[in-house]
Amino acid sequence: MFKNFNWKTPFSRLGWRITSLYTGPAKKKAIAVTTVAVLSVTSVSASAVYNAINKPPAAYATSRPTEQITTMEETSTDATTAIPETTTVPETTTIPETTTVPETTTIPETTTVPETTAAPVIDVPEIIPVENLEISPEDLSTKDEVLNRNEANDAPDLEPLEPVTEPVTQAPTQTETSGGTVTVQPPAPSIPSTATLIHGIDVSKYQGQINWTQVKNDGIDFAFIKVAGRGYGTGKLYYDTWYKENLKNASLAGVKVGAYFFSQAITVQEAVEEASMMIDALKGYHISYPVVFDWETSDGYRTNIGISKATMTAMADTFCSMLEAAGYKAMVYANTYDFERFDAAYLTSKYASWLARYTAAYKNNGVRYTAGNPLPPLKYPYQIWQYSSTGRVNGISGNVDMNIAFTDFGNSSSNIYPIKLELPKTELHTCVGKAVNLKENIKCVNSAGIDCSKSVTVSLTDSSGNAVSEEEAFLRADTYTVTYSVTDFTGKKVTASATLYVEQTPLITLEQTELSVSRNTEYDELISLIERNLILCVDFEGTDITNQVVISYPSDFYTETEEMTSENKETSTSSLSETDTTAEDQSTTVQGRLHDITQNPSTQATGRILIRKLTAGTYTVVYSVTDAHNYSSFAELILNITEEESTEN
Repeated sequence: MFKNFNWKTPFSRLGWRITSLYTGPAKKKAIAVTTVAVLSVTSVSASAVYNAINKPPAAYATSRPTEQITTMEETSTDATTAIPETTTVPETTTIPETTTVPETTTIPETTTVPETTAAPVIDVPEIIPVENLEISPEDLSTKDEVLNRNEANDAPDLEPLEPVTEPVTQAPTQTETSGGTVTVQPPAPSIPSTATLIHGIDVSKYQGQINWTQVKNDGIDFAFIKVAGRGYGTGKLYYDTWYKENLKNASLAGVKVGAYFFSQAITVQEAVEEASMMIDALKGYHISYPVVFDWETSDGYRTNIGISKATMTAMADTFCSMLEAAGYKAMVYANTYDFERFDAAYLTSKYASWLARYTAAYKNNGVRYTAGNPLPPLKYPYQIWQYSSTGRVNGISGNVDMNIAFTDFGNSSSNIYPIKLELPKTELHTCVGKAVNLKENIKCVNSAGIDCSKSVTVSLTDSSGNAVSEEEAFLRADTYTVTYSVTDFTGKKVTASATLYVEQTPLITLEQTELSVSRNTEYDELISLIERNLILCVDFEGTDITNQVVISYPSDFYTETEEMTSENKETSTSSLSETDTTAEDQSTTVQGRLHDITQNPSTQATGRILIRKLTAGTYTVVYSVTDAHNYSSFAELILNITEEESTEN
């Protein structure tokens, strides 16, 4: 049906209309609209290319803002990072070391690489047969690797830690008690006498031939053997020269063996290659300590290109997941700075971790770590600390890296330093409104033999199992469970519990809380009214303790005067003043005269008597009691003494 159709006509008309649009009156608007459209398409295309290049595995696709590393590597947008992580390289294809992203996929400098939440690797990658990997026949490591590592791990900007000879103890604390402020001297934390530290080393070809029997006899319990690596310049894979001999002979000597791979991966695919090579190399050897992903970078390294935190985390996660799927315990090695390149909170919650940080206390002196000495701070848990690169061990000529393990990966029942959390009491008693220090005299020693009592946390649940705060608990009578817990630097956690009894204070019941009487009311009559106002008092067990209530009267609600009886007023030669004086002001004189009246017959014969007269005003009468449990309570009565007659009795 299109046989006789003239194709030129519609295109001629279309061309004319387009020409008119850009040359006519509306040409400015047309140009503007076209420019926006072109930019939009370009932006979408660049974004699509960028996402295709940097798209992490599906397990890492949930985005969230995370902490940025303020280093040159993190802000770099060098297009040479660019082997797509999700690309599967055919087994017969070798990735050239100089492979770069085509210029058309260059990421704009203003593009921010989105950080993602690291999630578990759902599908563990398949192992690549080593015959499909390009592996150098020579060990490509150089002394620069060692020097760069030592420089990075020295952490010169951090204050060096000095060793101590005794465990750090908790400082004295001041505690408020009913008797005043008391200084409490906590007992020194005790370290189990049966515990032993686990000393280790890590070695490579630079230690040469090692006499492992001498190493074992010098107190070394474990060793990490470098098995393989990737060239920091070439990117080629290689085996360590001595790895077979070291794996074999260390095990024969009784040294527990772990292994590490010197990684220079810049993509997840390269991490798969490294894990595949490691799994193959470890076949036939007894590995009881972790297999380690040792990723490092420095000036001149191929890794120094600003790899995103999401990619860093994905590479470590991929390597470790493959090793664990193969039956090994996986571990991540990093110094203080490099931990921040990863989502370290995620990785250290899933895998073991090994911190590298050297301090002056162990540099060039052969000193080994001892229990109770300070540890380097880190926001994340770690189970092994590489504390020196200048250690000396029998059987090894020259320096060697020294490590201390706080978890014995080779024997879970080994005598290592456990976290020791001790409670002075398992039952605590108090009453409503009276707070007690729930952490008083609590002591805790961590996996390094260091006092960590201040790190113990407290949580409470009531008798119904509901979580409550300390403030709430002390305001409501109930039986509470107090849970003490501490997580030390290795990630180990221990708990202990106690029972807190918050009892009701004695309950005082009054008939009324305000009483009004006339100043002409007899003193004895008023006292009787106040006493009859107390109805009942019981303790928290319901025991009636009304007879233990003490009534405290104000000191100035009456005055005392000394008068003569009516039949002796005229004959008396006494010069006693009839002017009202307060009992408080005249207590000594009145008591003295009462003594005279009681003890001197002649004085009694004169007919002298004391008269107590109420004083108008508003006063407070206090009813108080302390029960057998030493819990106290009180209630108040407002007493109004008026000038006029009162109708109340």
